[in-house]
Amino acid sequence: MNLSMASIKSTDSAMQNIAPHLDELLRRVTEDLEKEELETLVTSIKTTFKGTFELQHDEDLYSCLLLLANQGLLSNENLTLLESFVAPKSSKKEGIKERIESFKRSRQQVSRL
Repeated sequence: MNLSMASIKSTDSAMQNIAPHLDELLRRVTEDLEKEELETLVTSIKTTFKGTFELQHDEDLYSCLLLLANQGLLSNENLTLLESFVAPKSSKKEGIKERIESFKRSRQQVSRL
């Protein structure tokens, strides 16, 4: 994926504020999506949130998700955007939902330690 300098800068600053496990989840969910699905989701995010999101490339959902995490709209404890917005728009909906559930289970196991 070819990222612009603005996209790289946005991604770098957003990534500093999220947990590594959440970062891995966002990467894997993004990798599960087809090009057309990425474009549809990024367009929806740009339309809904505007601002910094408008600088993202049409297929750069990962950077958009990092920005949402940086703004507190997506976190280890709040995966609603992935569950209600991203997964339903994917042809691999069940796989993404299972990935999210697996993430939640691993998070619960860590909190019990």
